Amino acid sequence: MSSVNPEFPELRDIVIRPEPVDYVPWIVGGALAAAVLLVLAVWLWRSLARRMGRPRPPALPGPFAGEAIAAIRRLEAEADTLPVEELTREIDRTISVYLHRARGALALYRTTDELVGRRRASSPPPNPRLEGFESVLRRCEALRYGGSPGLDAQDKRALIAAALEALDRERAAADPAPHPKAADVPAR
Repeated sequence: MSSVNPEFPELRDIVIRPEPVDYVPWIVGGALAAAVLLVLAVWLWRSLARRMGRPRPPALPGPFAGEAIAAIRRLEAEADTLPVEELTREIDRTISVYLHRARGALALYRTTDELVGRRRASSPPPNPRLEGFESVLRRCEALRYGGSPGLDAQDKRALIAAALEALDRERAAADPAPHPKAADVPAR
């Protein structure tokens, strides 16, 4: 008698076949994940590129005052040849750009009255740091819009000197006091 049951073959005779793996879902899933990552990378790159081109918040006012003073000094050299309208427009633009960059005032988009004066009761009070520029800005607007055909070289120089003086005062107020040296500090 044999101990082998014909219904159940011996273990040696059983062949284990691996189950077939369907790679199609893995390929489709990988392609979708790659597409999502690609879209995300393009979106991130474009948003960073746009942000890099945007203006940054204003830095400390020191270099801006120097740039504005240099621009007005260039105008001073050309004052005799420039027409009054162009001279006043350039002085006004230079000071407005300085106030916009250094003080955060929207000087490029406002008139002098809107910038330093109170037009409505609901308006906030004017910034005291802008008052030093009020006379120069008002003179520029008066000359540009009111007209002044008889403006001579001395009046042009006076306007330029007033603008330089206002910028020098602003730069002096913005510069911190120097630190005392060790030799200047009294011994205890």
